[in-house]
Amino acid sequence: MKFICKNIICRFGIPREIISDNGRQLQGRKIQEWFQGLRIKQRFTTVAHPQANGQVEVTNRILVQGIKRRLERVGGNWAEELTSVLWAYRTTPRGSIGETPFSLVYGTEAIIPAELSMPSHRTPEAIGKLDPTWEGPYKVTSVIGKGAYELEDPEGRPLPRPWNVHNLKKYFA
Repeated sequence: MKFICKNIICRFGIPREIISDNGRQLQGRKIQEWFQGLRIKQRFTTVAHPQANGQVEVTNRILVQGIKRRLERVGGNWAEELTSVLWAYRTTPRGSIGETPFSLVYGTEAIIPAELSMPSHRTPEAIGKLDPTWEGPYKVTSVIGKGAYELEDPEGRPLPRPWNVHNLKKYFA
């Protein structure tokens, strides 16, 4: 109950419904009474059939793929890579709705950390209608998730943060 209160209710408000597997964490008289008091409808997926909660399974598959890709490249502990993978997931538009999970939750797009620490890749002022307004080219070194890419400059130096596809343009040499 403390986890739900601290990490869900205090951040997002009281949910209308919570769907979970049949784990003991959300079963029992005490938590069921607590849910009833908050008017939270509790639903369980069918036993030993994770496909019943398809949204969660698809999201988990995407996150696991992202973690695997990061570990193949940098090695290390998966828990250390989780925040980067979650950030890439949350700030990448979902194909079915064209919105990022971040914007759906908070009503605004996230400010990408690289946007704060790096200069803009647009030229500061318009030079002319036909002049390019982008810097580069940069080479894509890896795909972190759907729409999130890691880049390197022409000298092979990696850019410090992943970039969303909406901030990139194709370049043909």
